[in-house]
Amino acid sequence: MTEDNSKTSTEEPDYKVTAGRPDTSTRAGQLKMLYPTIADLRTKARKRVPRFAFDYVDGAAGADEPNRRGNAAALDGIEILPRYGGENYRADTSVELFGKRYAGPLAIAPMGLPGLVLPGGEKAFARAAAANEIPFTLGSSALATVEEVSELANGYAWFQIYRMPRDNLAINMDWIARATAAEVGALVVT
Repeated sequence: MTEDNSKTSTEEPDYKVTAGRPDTSTRAGQLKMLYPTIADLRTKARKRVPRFAFDYVDGAAGADEPNRRGNAAALDGIEILPRYGGENYRADTSVELFGKRYAGPLAIAPMGLPGLVLPGGEKAFARAAAANEIPFTLGSSALATVEEVSELANGYAWFQIYRMPRDNLAINMDWIARATAAEVGALVVT
């Protein structure tokens, strides 16, 4: 990213996530300052994204969405506390999965139609995954192909497939063949 704030919307955003105070000379840094938490982004999205798209992306499985509430409660219960006065070193958060090293033990989960909310959303996730060396799991309900995403993710693409009934097994076999040809790192079967 350059220090020029007169960027046009066609320029590639900075997808690299960094620790510490964001560099506000970049558009990505400015956004991180405006929306420092997921709750801040969700509030902005609710105001900006058409309701049908927001409700689809924001929703969760199950009556009254118990999974989302349970997941949020579990994540809210995690505290990361710094150790003061100890040895100062750089932690290695990398992990090896399926024979590949990733920068950390996390991935961008599959979502249904992120491109519905942000045109090119799947491609933006793929670029962000590559920039941060973590997997992006493309959902089988997507507006980008597994081939496009695999190329953009530069070795950090995974692909999610639904287990289809026996009479639709050809769909699964086609997805598996395409994902294999696109050299995705893992198949996530749900």
